[in-house]
Amino acid sequence: MQTGDAINVRERGEGWLTFPDYLIVRIFRDTDMGISVEGEIDPETPPIIEVELRGGTVFGSRPDPAEVAEQRVTITTAGAVITTRGTKFLVHVDRDSEATWVLVASGEVQMEGAGETVTVPAGWQSWTIPGAEPLPPVPGTRAMVEALFPEELPLLDDLTIDALEDEALLGDKICTVESPQGLRLRSGTGTSFERLESMPDGSEFRASLWNDDLAWAYGTSETGQAGWASSEFLECAWPPPPLVSLADTPVARPTSAPPSIPTVTPTAATITIGTPTPPPADSDGDGWSDEIDNCWLEPNDQADWDLDNVGDACADFDRDGATDALDTCLVDYNPGQEDIDRDGVGDACDDSDGDSAWDSFDNCIFTYNPGQEDSDLDDIGDACDSDIDGDSVSNDVDKCPLVYDPEQQDWDNDGIGTACDDFEGPIVR
Repeated sequence: MQTGDAINVRERGEGWLTFPDYLIVRIFRDTDMGISVEGEIDPETPPIIEVELRGGTVFGSRPDPAEVAEQRVTITTAGAVITTRGTKFLVHVDRDSEATWVLVASGEVQMEGAGETVTVPAGWQSWTIPGAEPLPPVPGTRAMVEALFPEELPLLDDLTIDALEDEALLGDKICTVESPQGLRLRSGTGTSFERLESMPDGSEFRASLWNDDLAWAYGTSETGQAGWASSEFLECAWPPPPLVSLADTPVARPTSAPPSIPTVTPTAATITIGTPTPPPADSDGDGWSDEIDNCWLEPNDQADWDLDNVGDACADFDRDGATDALDTCLVDYNPGQEDIDRDGVGDACDDSDGDSAWDSFDNCIFTYNPGQEDSDLDDIGDACDSDIDGDSVSNDVDKCPLVYDPEQQDWDNDGIGTACDDFEGPIVR
């Protein structure tokens, strides 16, 4: 391509631009950009690639960061100047708000806006809008995107016409517990919250969300238990995303994992899609601002099992007086929270013996008896009743276990009580 040339990506929805220094820039159907090259196009004089991104999405990468450390790409948007060196990165500019979103897959990116510069390492992301300082970097997960911009930033699948997968670039961080004493998983962001599990040293923790100061990470342990863990004792790595390769096209390879999670204190500026707003209030002090907190007066980890935007910590789906976070039967009314087998599932919705009768109605809770037979109507099923006929004689010695026979007479001494005998044998009086 020569100066002034245009490329039409409408047919495929994607185009790959390969520069002399093996910089690859992928552009997509919504991309509006201009490109210029400074310096001699010569291996001895690495060029500087300058991109003016007016809208849409670009994904850039280099094959070997060590070899091109002095070569760089500068991307200018309405609100930021982004500089990359030997880096794999994504930049998106929202056409309506002119907000700039930077997501780094390997290496690091510097983003400058309103006179301030932040460094975004691999596996992290940041935003800015015209006239505002860039947001301090936050981990590059979709959960963090949704926490800051609920339902406002579309999936990468949509932005790139399925060329880049959202879950590949915005997947969970894989962390390792680094504490000889192990690390406690808690129900909230603080040591005062309930201890859910103790994760041993060296175990894996998948983190998807962090609180405002990055001191606590939310995710799941190796056993699948979800909760909050102190970032101080987690060593987190970023799994590099797979790329969609084209034949004979140089593709960037994964570089080293990012450093441990640093302590980042957010600035006073809050970046939103649209007009900047003051920092939101956090009435319950749980690290979630009131505008996105699903229980804004109750400290909670944002768990919401029924996805109604009301957190389990303050919701009571079955209206039995027990909040969903503590309710042993979420959808069954059980104000007493009875749980006879203490398995964490209330009797109102538990079937301990698997006979399709809930424990609260089962006349033999731990014995399989789908028919619920109860000969003596004492509310104890025959399958587990030690005196089925209710004559005060236990089944194991009762001569008529199914017939009320407290006297236990046996006229013919055949071991079958008179009350239930057919008297075919000799009668002895």
